[in-house]
Amino acid sequence: MNSILHLFHASKRFSAGFYFYQRRFRVKQKWASNKKTKLPRELALDHFDLYYKPVFHQLWPSIRIALLSRQKYCAVINNFLGDQQKIILELAELGASDLINLARNTVATESYSLLKKASRSVGSRASGNSQLESAYDGAGLKITDSAGWNSEFGQINLSPKTNIYDFMPVKKILSEREQMKQEEVGQNFHRPALIPAEVIPSHPVHFPRALKSFTVARGDVSSFSPAARDENGKLTYYLMDAGSILPVIALDLEPGCEVLDLCAAPGGKSYLMLQTLLPEKLTCIDNSYSRIVRLREVMRLFFPRSYTDEKKVDIHKANGVAFCEGALEQFDRVLVDVPCFSDRHVLNEDENNIFRPSCISERLEMQNLQRELLFAGIKACKPGGIIVYSTCTLSLPQNDGTVQAALEKICQETNIEVAIEDTGMIADHFRQTFNFYGKCRYGQLVVPNLTANFGPTYFCKLHRIK
Repeated sequence: MNSILHLFHASKRFSAGFYFYQRRFRVKQKWASNKKTKLPRELALDHFDLYYKPVFHQLWPSIRIALLSRQKYCAVINNFLGDQQKIILELAELGASDLINLARNTVATESYSLLKKASRSVGSRASGNSQLESAYDGAGLKITDSAGWNSEFGQINLSPKTNIYDFMPVKKILSEREQMKQEEVGQNFHRPALIPAEVIPSHPVHFPRALKSFTVARGDVSSFSPAARDENGKLTYYLMDAGSILPVIALDLEPGCEVLDLCAAPGGKSYLMLQTLLPEKLTCIDNSYSRIVRLREVMRLFFPRSYTDEKKVDIHKANGVAFCEGALEQFDRVLVDVPCFSDRHVLNEDENNIFRPSCISERLEMQNLQRELLFAGIKACKPGGIIVYSTCTLSLPQNDGTVQAALEKICQETNIEVAIEDTGMIADHFRQTFNFYGKCRYGQLVVPNLTANFGPTYFCKLHRIK
């Protein structure tokens, strides 16, 4: 009798080869008001796990835990103190040393040279005969699901005999938000292409003598106390991510040069450039009023009014692209430190987090904005000048991808010629302080690590030829 009942219940669970759950095992989707909603920083972590892990492979677990841990800082000394040597001795007692002096005394080995890597074949406008490999080396970005959807190229892989309705039955009309999510997937993959620029050998690295930046040794997690004020009311040092120094070093500032800091606020890199005592004029542009207020506060807290007036520090709230259109070929140096994912911020703060669900359109427009800002910055640079592009994200499309897109636009719409300088020598000099990711095509990327928890910072150095 029991066996008959067992067969009866089994026949109810199986029909035409399909398995049906009994009613008591079925789960109905709940639309309850108390359903837990993920915080923006949790959404950011999910996003990075999905897109960064296939790129960085075995490095990702260490990068991930470093991004979620307490950040390491450096203290950049204010050159306008009454007793600067006293502050330097206090920092030395904490075990801190000058990382720029350490880099100056480190012999470059060309281990991070872009020119030394055979896979980084970059075509020039003149020859155009270089060939790029079909897949991004080390990235492993091809993701194909069971239906043949190739996430890297954003298309279905179809054979000549394929019936498209086998893959895409008309069962669902996507909402606008679902379409935006699919578009975001495509934006998070970067496919290298031939670009209209060549990589030129690295120039000798010039370390500004006046710039002094102290940090503790690798593996030391000691932190600095907040900066005190001197007898004139000025703060003694600026605490920042040490990776921010690298784009300023790459600018190769010279005495008397005129510098444009595009997207300057909140002012860390503007502070660094002024502390070199080299620029004749510094123009700072940002599109956010609140960030401009912070930038002006940095100038007030660290610099005498006489110095900022003498150096003609001009601060403007303006659209960077529109400003550059009215300032063509006016600057010797241009720093394009663009808005990006700001990986460390979005993983640790919910306020002003670009991974809020309401900000998906802003994320989709970000790469276009980055390209337009770099394009505008190149046009604002004088022939013979230097442009440095930088971000604080690990995203390959926002790093190498934006450089590639901007140079393609330059080639298509202007007669400007641009060359990429090999920045491997800068990475070599700073290799005792930072961990660098060795597979970028056009620049250098500092990756966080618990022993040296700086970054992420990406920078690429461009020369405007004509």
